[in-house]
Amino acid sequence: MRIRTSASASALAAALLLTALAAPSAGAVPDLVPTGAGGGHPPGYSNPALNNGKPVVIGLGIARFPAAFDIDDRNGGVQNTAMIWHGWGYADQENAFYAEGLENCGGHMRCKGTFHVNHKYVKNSQAGIWHLTLAGSIPDGPGTLLKSTLRFSVLRKTALTVNAAPEPVRKGGTIGVSGRLTAADWERGRYTGYQSRKKVQLEFRAAGSGTYRTVGRAYPDRYGKVVFKAKAAADGYWRLRYPGDTATAPVLTYGDFVDVR
Repeated sequence: MRIRTSASASALAAALLLTALAAPSAGAVPDLVPTGAGGGHPPGYSNPALNNGKPVVIGLGIARFPAAFDIDDRNGGVQNTAMIWHGWGYADQENAFYAEGLENCGGHMRCKGTFHVNHKYVKNSQAGIWHLTLAGSIPDGPGTLLKSTLRFSVLRKTALTVNAAPEPVRKGGTIGVSGRLTAADWERGRYTGYQSRKKVQLEFRAAGSGTYRTVGRAYPDRYGKVVFKAKAAADGYWRLRYPGDTATAPVLTYGDFVDVR
């Protein structure tokens, strides 16, 4: 398990590992899980947000995205951190990262931090559902407390090309529209052809119109390629749209203009 640890999280690392051993082997983390004994009041966490409610899309490089939550710390001096993780359960994680910038988070406030995830530390198979867990370490209290808050999607970034030809074309002739869908291959460090179980859509907008309409759908092949045939009826723009799936992000091409004569 690779964990990216910030300055605010490093003091909690050992306690979090002990908590992981004590937590259930599957399912969500209980709201509050003490790792020790003693007095003190646990911090209250509410209104968590990650990446402004949008899926996290990782290409090649470092993806940076915000996290925020409200804290009600009756004790004061609680060390707080936020962690995202992937796996079957909290005690059975495949990967995890800590947020940075939470060093001064405490009392009664809106805490804000940032996650930095390098594609080199994520496997392709880890695209999909991830979890956000908040933690607080109480001085002279019951140790580290965990609160499981959110499930969210981590997706591989995609790219899609489009080419409509020939141009110009005679009215009534055949227009061929082709493209290739690729996805960020985190393990190889490059974009590779992606064969999705979701169809790529062919859309057309007539010249002078402001609206695209779907005129065809096709599955990409093993290399990510799609090919469409359409009748040349009027000047217009042809584009491709991929809706995304549970592992990859949606993507939309520009419109490729074809002059019909």
